[in-house]
Parts: sequence; C-alpha cells; structure tokens
Amino acid sequence: MARKALPTIYHLDGPGALRHLDTLLEIDKLDAMLCTSTDTVEEADALVAKVAKWTLKGTPNV
Repeated sequence: MARKALPTIYHLDGPGALRHLDTLLEIDKLDAMLCTSTDTVEEADALVAKVAKWTLKGTPNV
C-alpha cells in the first residue's frame, strides 16, 4: 500500500500497538507516523527513542 500513495502516514494507536513499531520503522516508503497514545510512560519513552533513531537515519520527520 505504501508504494502507491504519497505521502504515506501510519496512525499508531491502541493498546499493544507499540509492539508493531519496529516493523513499521523498517518500511522505507513510510513518510510519517501519527502516535496518539501509549499504555505507559515507559512505552512513551521507548517510542520517542525509536522514532528519534528513525528520524536521524535519514527518514523524513515524524
């Protein structure tokens, strides 16, 4: 699906959604992610750290 639409945005939300984050961050054609909530403060910290690495490696800003 990401190959057909530009830009591509994924809405990451809901209980347990963060378990899919590593897989999502590997999608080259994903331009942005919208994250509306996390289950815990620890998950929020993990999300920020992973997205920061994703952004720094040359992927468009989130």
